[in-house]
Amino acid sequence: MKRKYVYALAGLMCLGFASCGTSHKATTADLAGEWDIVAINGEKVNLTEGAEQPYLGFDTADGSVFGLAGCNRVLGSFDVKATEEGKLSLAQMGATRMMCPDMSVEDAVLKACGEVNSFKVTDGGLELCDASGKPVLTLSPRQAVAEEQDYTTIEE
Repeated sequence: MKRKYVYALAGLMCLGFASCGTSHKATTADLAGEWDIVAINGEKVNLTEGAEQPYLGFDTADGSVFGLAGCNRVLGSFDVKATEEGKLSLAQMGATRMMCPDMSVEDAVLKACGEVNSFKVTDGGLELCDASGKPVLTLSPRQAVAEEQDYTTIEE
């Protein structure tokens, strides 16, 4: 009889540990760094030839957000203290105003940034969600892009 109770208790403990392992409360530390935008409203970002990968970066020391919406640079701010509760609102967002051949990704990124209300940690990165909890931007850790430098020499 005692053996049944021991097994039942062990089973409940395992369930408790499993549930703690699968849920991770998002914190400011999870948000820090640069993130590639890989999906917008659940649809994978499809880049046209020559287009740059859109990304967002979060500086948790000063509450600034920066990045690339697909064509134009973006910048803004967020409340660092609110991120400790999983809340996130991208405020005072601004962007450069260059015209590019395909503005569809750019427009979708900027619209989604305006809808962000919270964020969640996922296995592959982060999800920035709207007020109903639906992911509007899916992010993965930014892949370093090797920039080619054009070193020309001036001969005298």
